[in-house]
Amino acid sequence: MISVRNRRQLSNGSNFLLLALLLFFGSACGALKKAPTPEKKSDELESITGGKVYDPQTGTFVEAGNKVPTESLDTIKWTVLPKSNYPPIMSSAGVVAGTTNPVRRLGVNEYGSELLSTYKATLLLPFMTQSFVPDATEFGETTNSAIQYYCGTKLALEELSSQGVSIDLHVLDTKGTTRELNNLIQNHKGLSESHLIIGPYQSDLLPSLIDFSRKSSKVLVSPNVIPEKPFANNPSYIQVKPGFQRHCEALAEDALRKYQPTQIVLVARNRPSELEGLKVIQDTYRRIQGSSTVPPLKEYVVSLGDDAASVFESIDILPFISLSDTTVFILPSWSNESFVFAFLRKLDLSRQNGEAVLVYGLPQWMRYERIDFDYYAKLNVHVSQNSFQDPENNAVKVFTRTFFERFGMIPSQDAFLGYDVMKYFGTMLHKYGTRFQYSLESEPYSGLNMAFDLERVADTSSGKTENLPLNRFENKHIFILRFQDYSFIPAARY
Repeated sequence: MISVRNRRQLSNGSNFLLLALLLFFGSACGALKKAPTPEKKSDELESITGGKVYDPQTGTFVEAGNKVPTESLDTIKWTVLPKSNYPPIMSSAGVVAGTTNPVRRLGVNEYGSELLSTYKATLLLPFMTQSFVPDATEFGETTNSAIQYYCGTKLALEELSSQGVSIDLHVLDTKGTTRELNNLIQNHKGLSESHLIIGPYQSDLLPSLIDFSRKSSKVLVSPNVIPEKPFANNPSYIQVKPGFQRHCEALAEDALRKYQPTQIVLVARNRPSELEGLKVIQDTYRRIQGSSTVPPLKEYVVSLGDDAASVFESIDILPFISLSDTTVFILPSWSNESFVFAFLRKLDLSRQNGEAVLVYGLPQWMRYERIDFDYYAKLNVHVSQNSFQDPENNAVKVFTRTFFERFGMIPSQDAFLGYDVMKYFGTMLHKYGTRFQYSLESEPYSGLNMAFDLERVADTSSGKTENLPLNRFENKHIFILRFQDYSFIPAARY
């Protein structure tokens, strides 16, 4: 059975039901407002004529002539939705669906993983209820993302329940602060009893949960946060989104699968993170070649500031462009749109005779606002991405329709992420028990928006090469998308 609670009281005394109702009516009722009455003109309109109407006396369609409808066109007929089909989100006194099942121990597998009749899980999201205003007509971006994620999770739980998977889920509001999260860790009984914890959404909250997970051996799934520095020695930590290193590896793998090493040029600013990206790509190249002594790929390091004009004037890319074959540029750069923009402009101008080029970039390029997408088309831009949602996929269409019918809004990427994460890890929890993470590598999965290909990541900080402790589990699956017809479409997956 599914049990969802929000045990944190709202600061203004309202319960979470108001938040859900405002979301529903704020998004659904806009289309039901009465149309404004047009201003009257000085010249009167002529009579409305033409067309056919149905005559109930003769049972036929007849010319309408000057007849006009006598019934008001603005009449709205309301339908009260039954609570049994559309249960509201309740406060701490109630549940969304079902009741809590007693937990019975069914057995233990080879990893010491307990198999139970019902599993307890906790979802931590920043609903930001401390900022809730009853008269508000819309919410902030953070709150909307949390609600979307929760609704996707709810649909996945209901589907799992229909398949015999019993999960008792607690939903808690982190309020977007480390202080509130630490308060929940110390005082909320549900966290200490959970077999699975999903959250948080903000990077500054992750260290507290990582530490709690390590000390308590609770499996923690981070759905939307990639730590800047990996956390060591925590075999209970699962990172859903691939990190920067994995993106660089995938770009190198795709380029080297399609092109010769002599065609490839690595470009980066003289910044530690981007230079680290160059190192990862060079290491990947040596691994693929099976030799540590092969000549390195060509590199062009730009030792300039962030000013787009100066970068544009100073970049000299012409010597790297081949006149007879495609030149492939890989840029492990994401934090400065001006630099990427300047490079693409200069590259386009440097193709004096329209020489063939291809440019690899990172996911952030899809969200850039200053760069004209004509450059993406002309320069054959490819990017790495951790997810891809095919709008033509029938399962995606069904989910979108179901989501809208249930919640009165179009599902965002957060909703798909919530569904995929809960569906996959809920299934794994049910199948392999409380230490399911040790079976993840044998169970890849393709969801509606993400694919899961989890691998163990060893802790190499000690410098040793053998008997390395387990650092974490990380999703390694990457989509390579190419820009075509003014949209990004799949080109490969790794």
